[in-house]
Amino acid sequence: MQAISGFILDDLSRWYIKLVRDRTWPAYTGKDRDAAFYSLYYALDNLVDLLAPICPFTSEAIYLDINGNTGSVHMHDFPEADESLIDAELEAKMGKVKQVSEAMDSARQEAKIKLRYPAKRVLLSGIDIKGIESVLATRCNVKTIELFKEKTPSLVEREVAGGKAYLDTEETPELVEEGLLRELERAIQQARKEQGFKVEEKIRLFISTDKDTEAKVARNLDGLKANVGASAVVFREISKPMGSCEFKERVMKIGLERA
Repeated sequence: MQAISGFILDDLSRWYIKLVRDRTWPAYTGKDRDAAFYSLYYALDNLVDLLAPICPFTSEAIYLDINGNTGSVHMHDFPEADESLIDAELEAKMGKVKQVSEAMDSARQEAKIKLRYPAKRVLLSGIDIKGIESVLATRCNVKTIELFKEKTPSLVEREVAGGKAYLDTEETPELVEEGLLRELERAIQQARKEQGFKVEEKIRLFISTDKDTEAKVARNLDGLKANVGASAVVFREISKPMGSCEFKERVMKIGLERA
């Protein structure tokens, strides 16, 4: 039971679901969307088989939810491991990715960079994660994963996974603009939730801010609309905002209505 609990909390909930969260968003249309859902379904479908003898009611409820209220988990045979699917080398590398990502979260706290704001890069020394660098980049919310060459003032160092990892905290105009958009998206999603909008409902979005910030947002309208479920964005004064946010002394007020 301890192994199952560890899988649910650490591997599935705190790791895999966070990694594929963007791929399961209704607006996402990438080719890997179906793969993310299938992997999640495969894990849950086998998990309820394992849980059925010790959590009969909970496992049955989950089974019916993911299988369209047909059949019963208690009619299944207890699952057997398919050892041909085990990749020990990949698991070892993924373990290192987890350790590095936790270390980089610590480095972000030291540098006072919020997790939702993109950072420039992570540099590695003595840590082999060849083939899954993109997983680390996604989890650490950085643009690239590179080999460490020399220390610079913008690097925050951590010893981890038998080597060293460095978070590059240098800010570029592009990263600052992306951070502004992430903060705006967070505020819009919070406003949607507070106003009772369903995930699939489209909105008309109203934004009030200064001209320079307006221009930065306007350059990224397609991505913003996709990420917050907006069919249109209008820049105008808002007398009674439904939400607001501040990013580096830039204030943005938000209004929305059903499209």
